Amino acid sequence: MEYKSKILEDIKSLQKTFGADIASLGAVTYNYKRVPFTSPRANLFVNGGMARNILIEFCGKEAGGKTTSSLDLCANMQVILKDEYNDEVKELNDKKKRTKVEEERLQLLNSRGPKRVLFVDCENTFNEEWATLLGVNCSEVIFLNPKEQSAEWIFQQILDWVATDELGMFIFDSLGVITSAKELEKSQEEFTMGGCAKAITRFTTRCLGLCKKYQTTGILINQVRDNFNSSYGGITTTGGHGLKHNVSNRIQFEIGGFFDIKGNKLAQKTNEAVCQTVMMYYLKNKTGRWKQRVSFYTLNYDKGIDIIADLIDVGLEHGLINGTSWYSFVNQETGEILVFHDKEKIQGRGKLYSFIEENKDVYDYLFKEVNKKLFPEKTVEEILVEYEEEIQGTEEVIEDVEVKDDLD
Repeated sequence: MEYKSKILEDIKSLQKTFGADIASLGAVTYNYKRVPFTSPRANLFVNGGMARNILIEFCGKEAGGKTTSSLDLCANMQVILKDEYNDEVKELNDKKKRTKVEEERLQLLNSRGPKRVLFVDCENTFNEEWATLLGVNCSEVIFLNPKEQSAEWIFQQILDWVATDELGMFIFDSLGVITSAKELEKSQEEFTMGGCAKAITRFTTRCLGLCKKYQTTGILINQVRDNFNSSYGGITTTGGHGLKHNVSNRIQFEIGGFFDIKGNKLAQKTNEAVCQTVMMYYLKNKTGRWKQRVSFYTLNYDKGIDIIADLIDVGLEHGLINGTSWYSFVNQETGEILVFHDKEKIQGRGKLYSFIEENKDVYDYLFKEVNKKLFPEKTVEEILVEYEEEIQGTEEVIEDVEVKDDLD
């Protein structure tokens, strides 16, 4: 008599009811789709981009770059969502015969359009000019601007909107300023234990399943507080331990060094800085292997994310560029020094920056070589096409933008 496993039969029944990934014999491999930063150095730090369809926490002190980093991901996510929409519509239109489900899906896509990004501006400080400079199409972003609403009301609104399957990402700015319903009912003299920690825990617990089901990425921006419970001092974040457990990635941001137009490091108190570094510290990573615990990217006050500065840094780190005061480009396969425009060596980082900026062939070479390391599964042509499409729609807008001083 052939024995039939009751567990395996039950697994088949569960898969038929709830989907193939509800239960299985053997581990389920999660191949996360990713949304990249504009900075090559930041992408190298996070394995090519932040994993999608999960909850992510960006925390840090004031003016550290949390919101700027979130808006950078927002801009790139808008491009990705539009591309995914166009690809799916094209695939369905190209089919000679469509099933009833496929026909309904095509009608839904044509009426709905691409998924959108939701920005929850609890601080009521959204800077449209700075966001536009970073590449965000603000006219296509859905904004929720709470004034005196409770944390529970805000969280429920987000959950309801995620469940519509119309959002590809939401950004919450920030958890440190929300107030629970109980606190709103009390006066300033009365004290409430726990604050919003319970509401945040309930929200993130419920949101985990919804994010996966409806393929939505959640970025929760969080503030820090002095840790008075430790004899060693330090800082901690708001929201309690439930938040730390429920998010899959936690990155802490803070201000790095300040630099002038030639790339020379300046003192902290200076008026000559044209750019700064944004430091990134991995606190938790459940979506990829650890490569680095600390990294940074360069933020230019007039241009936004400084791609060339980061290309130079990554190039130096991986041997594509060699030198300290005199720089040269190296072919990693042969070890030979490459000559561009009759120049074998370039003196000074500032001149190296200008040389790359003024010569598109040099820029394209370095861009391709760096991205080969970040996205080895993609061809050089695919990388360049995606990048050109991404920046094409923002070049005209950026020229007329005035940059604000508040970068966080």
